[in-house]
Amino acid sequence: MISSCDISIKALALGEAIITVRDQSGNTLDIHVIVDYYTDNYIVSKQDILLTGDLKDSEKQTIKEKALATIPVKTGGGYKFIYTDAEIARGKVLVYQEKFGNKAIEGSFERKSNEIENEQWGTRHIISFDLTLPEQPKRTFIISEYIPSSRTSPIVLMAFFEDLKKTFTIDYPTVEQVYTEQVLTVPSHLYY
Repeated sequence: MISSCDISIKALALGEAIITVRDQSGNTLDIHVIVDYYTDNYIVSKQDILLTGDLKDSEKQTIKEKALATIPVKTGGGYKFIYTDAEIARGKVLVYQEKFGNKAIEGSFERKSNEIENEQWGTRHIISFDLTLPEQPKRTFIISEYIPSSRTSPIVLMAFFEDLKKTFTIDYPTVEQVYTEQVLTVPSHLYY
């Protein structure tokens, strides 16, 4: 019989190992250990634009097309955030432009957490990701719920929002809000 005891395992590097524990009677127990960074995986299932302001229909359409073109991934693509620090606040990001899991662009990110006061909702906890990708300006994605324009569609609990108002205010001074919206799903078959 194996007696109860504490086993302390110290990770020396990333990788996999099998640890075999043997008692005095010859009984063995194999422990498969994987040492890896914590990751978050998000697949983009839909793209949309939140646009407000006193604009003509043709202006709205132009802004929508230009804003959608700034999103770094297509529907079916996604993001893999690999946290390489102990605080789970920064690391490497893999951006899958076409299909999640296929060819990726590698960049870096920083995850931030802020509290925002709002009269209507009180204090809200906001999480954002600052992404730095090769040959692209730094961008900030805010995580929030996606509320579709159609009331027949359900509210989705997770989406990336990027504020592009500054990009459009010179050409369209009456624009009030321009956000890209990337509706996210978390793949159930990816555990780490």
